[in-house]
Amino acid sequence: MQDHRCRGARWHENKSENCDRRGRCGWLGDVIRRHGATRRHLRPLTLFDPSFRREYRSARGYPYRADPTEPLLNAPARMMSVRPDDEADFTRWLDRTRSLTSATNTYVSRPTFGSYLRDSLSELRRIWDSRDGLLHCVPEEVVVIAETAAGRYRLETSGALYRDYDHVILCVGWRTDDLSHSEGGVRAYPLAPAVERGAGCKHVGIIGTGLTSIDVVRGLLLRGFDGKITAASRRGLLPSARNEVSSLTPELYTRSALSRRDGLDLRESMALIEAEAHHHAVDLSVPKSLLRGDRSRSMHIEYLNSGLHDGWSDLFVKLCDEVACDSWNLFDATSRRIFRQVIHPYFQAWCNPMPPVTARLVRDAIESGQLEVRAGLEGFNEREMRFSDGDIRRPQLIVNASRGGSDSIGSTRTPLLSSMLNDGYAVPDAFGGVQVEYGTWEVLSATGRSQRLYAVGSLTQGARYYVSALDSIVRAVREVAHAIEQRRGEQPVALQSSIAGS
Repeated sequence: MQDHRCRGARWHENKSENCDRRGRCGWLGDVIRRHGATRRHLRPLTLFDPSFRREYRSARGYPYRADPTEPLLNAPARMMSVRPDDEADFTRWLDRTRSLTSATNTYVSRPTFGSYLRDSLSELRRIWDSRDGLLHCVPEEVVVIAETAAGRYRLETSGALYRDYDHVILCVGWRTDDLSHSEGGVRAYPLAPAVERGAGCKHVGIIGTGLTSIDVVRGLLLRGFDGKITAASRRGLLPSARNEVSSLTPELYTRSALSRRDGLDLRESMALIEAEAHHHAVDLSVPKSLLRGDRSRSMHIEYLNSGLHDGWSDLFVKLCDEVACDSWNLFDATSRRIFRQVIHPYFQAWCNPMPPVTARLVRDAIESGQLEVRAGLEGFNEREMRFSDGDIRRPQLIVNASRGGSDSIGSTRTPLLSSMLNDGYAVPDAFGGVQVEYGTWEVLSATGRSQRLYAVGSLTQGARYYVSALDSIVRAVREVAHAIEQRRGEQPVALQSSIAGS
């Protein structure tokens, strides 16, 4: 088997009982791997990811693969470094490889970011080689995790057995390789084929109104599509526009303030948001109108315009980054349930805004009448969209841009998750993902015994709530690294020695 980017892609069983080993997989590995670049001598690390089978996909992750339509990152380049100690790493890479000017505020394409991740892995290999480290890249997906009699972990893929890992970190993502649902419709990703098919139609329907739907709308408009676009979902709620003007910093609703509390309910959280808005003289009338159900065309236009220029959009992004995880951890079960049922879709739309240039494109399409954003979607198939008011639309093409991102990861029934749940290594969390210990992100077993299994990202949804932002992921990685080093009896350092993951 070829090893494109890592030394020792084939497995070589380690006979030494004293060797501390780790492995992981998914694009999140680039964040983890970066933490291993500070120690002089590096212990063995094994990375599991099917993308290693093909060099051009290696380390990219599904959302960042090559795509001719060049969908954009929804955050500026200055926020997308995978190095927590070096925020300018990505912008320097852009300058070095693309000669971009003013890259700090550039919204670059996701395939470009994928190339950055790929190059980051190549750099890691150079670091590992120079320090006598053993870095294994296994181009397979882990399907079973089991503990050995010696207290270490054995990992199984569909074709091989790997064992003697001291720690395992799971970074399995949202399973975005399957975005289309059973009702039908053309898959939104890869984006280029969907856009190409839609370009020859007079009317394109899009299922979903989130960021994936916006990618499809943007792709069609940039392709020169001049027909009708109907984007529909149950709530008809678009992502907000990323603010270009405001740069506020939360001062009242902060991690420090929450650290002094033993609990928090939803009413208190909403009051803290109001207080923070009042403190910064931020007008919340637009988000309140959306919460009351206003989905008129004029409201969509005002929503995007105000997101670009008013402080409320920046306020929600900053609060999500600052306190979403800690607030969720302090919520009681009733507050969590009400938040997920009522508030969650709005926070997802406001905390994950679209780039300003995209927002203007979408706004102009709404103003001209070319794009209609509809609420009340009740069902669809490959031929029609059905609405709660009895209306039925029959576009020439329906693109399915919906994704069950709010669903429990356990519900995806992947082989790995099924194995862990069936064998008691993990317990489903009622609010998504699996149960973990807050702060260390250790996966909790069915019996409650201590494990050296950790989760980062989507699997911690039930404990963290806000799991998708890069800075939130980096923060969790640091906390996992701290927990591992503490268990080893060493001083906390950047993540560097043994990890296993898939």
